[in-house]
Parts: sequence; C-alpha cells; structure tokens
Amino acid sequence: MYIDIHSHQPTTRASVFRVFNLMAGASETPFSAPLDEGLVFSAGVHPWEADSTTTKVWSALENLVIKPEVLMVGEIGLDKLKGPSLEVQMAVFKRQLLLAESVSKPVIIHAVRSSDALMALKKTTTGIPAWIIHGFRGGPVEAANWLSHGFFLSFGPAFNPASLLACPPGRFFLETDEKGDIVALYEQAALVMGWSLDRLVSVVEAAWAGLFPSANKKGRW
Repeated sequence: MYIDIHSHQPTTRASVFRVFNLMAGASETPFSAPLDEGLVFSAGVHPWEADSTTTKVWSALENLVIKPEVLMVGEIGLDKLKGPSLEVQMAVFKRQLLLAESVSKPVIIHAVRSSDALMALKKTTTGIPAWIIHGFRGGPVEAANWLSHGFFLSFGPAFNPASLLACPPGRFFLETDEKGDIVALYEQAALVMGWSLDRLVSVVEAAWAGLFPSANKKGRW
C-alpha cells in the first residue's frame, strides 16, 4: 500500500492510503465540512492563517481532533517568510501543540526558517507521539539535524535526494502535498535509494504502523 501522509488532494486510487488535510481558511476544506466515511485526516490551523482564528474555529478544531479518523494535528507550524507576525504564529502553534498533547496525536509541521524555535519547543512538549516535518526540501546536514532532535521527515516531489539518503528506515514518509502522484514519488525515491519498490513500500508501512497501529483498520489500507 502506498501511504501518502500529507495531501490536499482527494484519494483517487484504491492502492493509496492518503491522509487528507483539513485547514482553516477560505482556500481550504473548512472544518465544518463532514468527514467522508472511510477516509483519514489531519486537521489544524496553518501558520499563514494564524491571524484568522476565531472562537468558532477553535471549537471546531477541538471537536475534530478527538475523532478517531483524524490521525494528526496539522498542518501547523512556523513560517518566518510568510503569514502574520511570528508572535501571532507562535501563540496559535503553541495552543495546537497543547491540543495535540491532550489527545496524544502526532503533529505534522510546516517549518520555514524556524528550526531552532521548533526544536526548543519539542524539548518542552513531551506528550506528542511524533513531530513530522512535511515537505522537507533541505540538504542532508539540515536533515541530520532534524533527525538528531527526534523529528520525522516527510518528502514531497521536490525532495533533495541526498537528504532522503540521510534518513534511516523508519524515520521518513512520502507525501504529495498540493500536487503530484504518490506512486511516481515512490518510484523516484526507490531509485534514489537503490531499493526495490516493494522494499520502500514495506519500510514506509512499518514506520506508519509504529505511529498509527490502529490506522490499518480505517480508510483504504
């Protein structure tokens, strides 16, 4: 099974297990939309939308993350290049970290020039099962730094091959994000790593099962 850990695209293949992202904001699927039966989700306030949070948004998010089909809190994080002030982003991010701690679910993170702040927060936020950096495009030194602090990395179509090679089995995932085909991405990644496609599928499945042991009972697994 091809696992797409973070996507803004609906599932289109029976062989793909896709985590569909729900975000606050007019450009995304609203929190108020019903959850399609048989699918799984992540839900969170993106840092670009941090200044648009309302009581209604927080209430909807709190009601969503307790649902079993919502596997992760996210996409959340910090972005020093876009969005409202870092102070506003930080307040919204910290509130969502507390929410993730309260339900003991992983977070999937949007990180732009904010590694030091994120690594510091991770040290003091201990009730979250996993912190996953989504759409990682940095180099192998940066990858090693994230990994040494206990983060997982998720690679999209624009990944750096050397960074993927720097990841040990069990510490990385693959994703389509806003576009792309997950099967083609797996094929590309397998070629980079010198693995068979079956081996890569098995390695990612094992990493997934370690974080989400009951998720194979849901969705298109």
